[in-house]
Amino acid sequence: GNVRFMPELVYFITELALAASSGLDSSSRAEERSGLFLSKIVRPIYRVVFDEWYDEVDVDEGSGKDKPRLKAALKAFLPPNVGNYDDWNELFCDPKRLVASMKLNDKCPLFDLPHEERFAALER
Repeated sequence: GNVRFMPELVYFITELALAASSGLDSSSRAEERSGLFLSKIVRPIYRVVFDEWYDEVDVDEGSGKDKPRLKAALKAFLPPNVGNYDDWNELFCDPKRLVASMKLNDKCPLFDLPHEERFAALER
């Protein structure tokens, strides 16, 4: 999985970050903010996308590379290294579906929050 194949998602996150930029702590170093962005925003997105298709990651003994193991119910229908990014991109193109789908871990709808607070809430 790779977030770069989901441009609508990247745009959405960027827009939330820009709306929140006035409230961000500018005293922290750029490296710290970058690491937090990856761990708090990108990695959870990757996990959701990965969990939709795969059970776990094995290591290929020959190459030593990661080898995702496709869910058993999907093996007959999909190639072993699949990524259905179109479904994710389409979600961000349908405002009604996006609003209905975007729930935080605490079940709070993201769009119930004020616009400038949504980026900070993504890690919830």
